[in-house]
Amino acid sequence: MMSICGKTGALLPEINEIFNLADKTCPVDWALNVAASARLESCGKGTLCRDGMNQIWQIIRDITIDKGKNGDLELLKELSDMILLAADCELSGKTALLIQTSLSTHSDEWNAHLTRKRCSALVCGAYYTVHVDPSKCSGCNQCASVCSVKSIAGEQGLIHVVDNERCTRCGACFDICPEHAFLKAGAMKPRCPESPIAVGSFSEGARRRRRPGGEE
Repeated sequence: MMSICGKTGALLPEINEIFNLADKTCPVDWALNVAASARLESCGKGTLCRDGMNQIWQIIRDITIDKGKNGDLELLKELSDMILLAADCELSGKTALLIQTSLSTHSDEWNAHLTRKRCSALVCGAYYTVHVDPSKCSGCNQCASVCSVKSIAGEQGLIHVVDNERCTRCGACFDICPEHAFLKAGAMKPRCPESPIAVGSFSEGARRRRRPGGEE
């Protein structure tokens, strides 16, 4: 494909990367990064390239933040088909091919995001919660000191607790915790105290993981 603008998509990943994603890489988030990179590199001269790439990015972004809609996957396929057939741009063509390959190769994960509200890799913040492992927390309070939205409750000597309604999933607490006590959870939630309590006072039996609703 000859590019009218000279943009070749050289900064985008190669097609074989989508077949070898690491376990902790989310293919939907991967596709979002591809679309975001293409938007930044695009010259914006071609209507299909400019508007099509922007719409693809918006759809994928909505899926990663739990705002996806029925028909989004079909629309992504349709848009990428149109770009592959009609766009005079190597950048947009390569982007569309990468998105299509992700959709077909990792269809289960795309559907899990859209219909089951799950991200297996626990990368997309809308689909996981953040918790403090009560068996590891030393009550040092470093996490609370770096939380910009004050979503972590606790003081020196207490097991800290995360308010997931406030948490922005920025990851600062994971980075600073010397005990590596922070963890992510999908459908299976860890048993944690509901409010800060003294370090070492959370019972062994209460640490067993349970499903929402109290099932073992």
